[in-house]
Amino acid sequence: MTIFVDPPKRYVTKLRHKVWSHMVSDTDAAELHGFAQRLGLKRTWSQGGAGKGPHHYDVTPSYRAKALTLGAVEVSSRELVCKNYDGHFARRASVLDGAIP
Repeated sequence: MTIFVDPPKRYVTKLRHKVWSHMVSDTDAAELHGFAQRLGLKRTWSQGGAGKGPHHYDVTPSYRAKALTLGAVEVSSRELVCKNYDGHFARRASVLDGAIP
């Protein structure tokens, strides 16, 4: 049971925060939401599930730092896709075999 975060990335967006990372679980959504609650994230901030892609949270650099101090593991964005428990198995296989850069 592990929570993973990828490196922060800058996005062009109208949102208030321009830099964030993704946080996922390798086990299930309950583990992810429980960890997010420990970080002080609202459940309504979660994304994905029910046909909307893999469950995850977008976390700002300060929440990412706190996640790491609470035991989250830093991985590359590519590894994060592979390790996410519901990260679309076809995509996961394609990443692992090198079909997707």
